[in-house]
Amino acid sequence: MEKICLDSSVILEFLRGEQTTVEKVKYYADEEICITSLSLFEITSIIKKVEIVKQFINNVTVLPFNENCGHIASRIYDNLREKNVPVKMNSVLTAATCIDNGAFLFTKSRKDYEKIRGLKLV
Repeated sequence: MEKICLDSSVILEFLRGEQTTVEKVKYYADEEICITSLSLFEITSIIKKVEIVKQFINNVTVLPFNENCGHIASRIYDNLREKNVPVKMNSVLTAATCIDNGAFLFTKSRKDYEKIRGLKLV
């Protein structure tokens, strides 16, 4: 079973019922669907209907940002900066969490992640 990590934009589209996103998430239903702790923060800051968020969270695994993620994020950040690639900190933290957990990232913002070595995208 693979881990499929949804980023914040995918989660928001899914919760809003955007059909294409809902269908793609359903496609991965046999895999372990997860989100990062950063995405949990972002969606709870945006969606004020607590029950919707709770129901969603009860059906996914939340991947924590831990010490190893911090080291991975630092390497990603340094690598991108050396190559003069624009860096979005939330993308670096999300990528590090996915890499640390061996998860594929499902994102609508592929361009923010394509230059990150070791990150697997779906």
